[in-house]
Amino acid sequence: MDLTLNNAVMGVELSGIRQFTYLVRDTPGACALTIGEPDLNTPDVIKEAAKAALDANDTHYPPATAIPTRWRPSPNSRPRPMASTTPPVRSS
Repeated sequence: MDLTLNNAVMGVELSGIRQFTYLVRDTPGACALTIGEPDLNTPDVIKEAAKAALDANDTHYPPATAIPTRWRPSPNSRPRPMASTTPPVRSS
């Protein structure tokens, strides 16, 4: 039995990730890793730290690394205009 595709499917362009995957596959010496790769065991120290965090119910996202009190604008930065805190006036 011959398998056929709808003609509309024949004109669909490959997605960017699929193009990238093919490019890596065809590039000598390139290594493409996807979720779950490389297939190595997680080190015990990592598993123990993860278990300790779960046991302590420490399952929240960590705080942002940029602390506003420590942030200083670069000498070349320009101040950004502040967003208005007043509601817009509606005209009738």
